[in-house]
Amino acid sequence: MTIAVVGAHDGLGGYLAAALSAASLSFDPVPDGEYSGLVVVVGADPAPSPGPLTAMDAVAWQRDAEAVPLRAMHILQRGHAMLARRGGRIVFVTPTTGVPGAANLVAYLTGIEAVRVMAKSAARQWAADRISVNLVATPLQLFDSHLGQYAKHMTAAAYPEVDLLPSVTTTVKFLLEDAAQELTGTTITADGGSVMLT
Repeated sequence: MTIAVVGAHDGLGGYLAAALSAASLSFDPVPDGEYSGLVVVVGADPAPSPGPLTAMDAVAWQRDAEAVPLRAMHILQRGHAMLARRGGRIVFVTPTTGVPGAANLVAYLTGIEAVRVMAKSAARQWAADRISVNLVATPLQLFDSHLGQYAKHMTAAAYPEVDLLPSVTTTVKFLLEDAAQELTGTTITADGGSVMLT
């Protein structure tokens, strides 16, 4: 299996690329090559500009809310073209914060949640092509340590001291396996037991 991690220049993306022995690709240009799986780290680039929604202008909204899903759409389109002949896996890694929301990150989290909805729709549409699309959600501070302060309202983790990076890696690896082909359109939360969804 040949994997590429998109958005892997450093931080969480760089960690995943190294842990998965994967090619490391930037968002621009849209990934090219022959891969059987794509891991797309969404949430660190571009870094958001936190602030109240009432003070946001159209330029800031476009940068924080619209650029991320547009980029994800291009990656999904390229991913489908790459995988359509033989099937494969696409895994998005996103912050958990989009589920409960966060003050001063409205535009940023709007973009993240748009990616999640897009991924679910792609998963339903592309199952006939044997392409699964899933998401792994993990704490905001793993994407950008400076953003952690905006997630302080989140429920305390059941395992507060655990190193989440190996858990995220193991979850992504599982979703890339052939055995997980029928698992699609789902969000798996790897956050030590903070956001517990049914």
